[in-house]
Amino acid sequence: TGVPSGELESTVQQYQYNAAYINTSLKANTAKFAMMNYSELQFILAEACLRGYLPVANAENYYKKGVEASLLEWGCTQSEVSLFLNGANVAFPSSGTVQEKLERVMMQKYISLFFVGFESWSDYRRTGLPVLPKGSALMNDGILPTRLTYPTSEQSTNRTNWQQAVKEQGEDNMKTTIWWAK
Repeated sequence: TGVPSGELESTVQQYQYNAAYINTSLKANTAKFAMMNYSELQFILAEACLRGYLPVANAENYYKKGVEASLLEWGCTQSEVSLFLNGANVAFPSSGTVQEKLERVMMQKYISLFFVGFESWSDYRRTGLPVLPKGSALMNDGILPTRLTYPTSEQSTNRTNWQQAVKEQGEDNMKTTIWWAK
């Protein structure tokens, strides 16, 4: 069971003894750092197919390679990979719409990027996928953050440039779309 995000503290506390915690072996992970894992590359290629940058017929193949690589990176066996790929919520929706296929690709990419939060956040801001739950106590007018605000130290020690940036980029709050995503 996961702890729902964006909920009141009283709601979150109800999960205190039933929630899944990160395994201690994952916390002590000594694996080498990679700029980009093979799984992420395969999901990028699958998305590129669905967006028409590569032959669309290859999307399913790249998707399956991405899921397989992700699971193998986590230490799963090949038989576990096969079983997982055939699951109702994982199997590539071959006869589905481009949007349904894209949703599946982005969900599995999000999962594969478990320890790469900024990358999955960037994908979410760029695509709006995967559709993430929004708790009842979510601040920011119910909008998941689309950017980080400038630190107050920047506002006070570099005010002129901060004001210029705000003028060009938009309000300095977590709802303003990042300049490159407009």
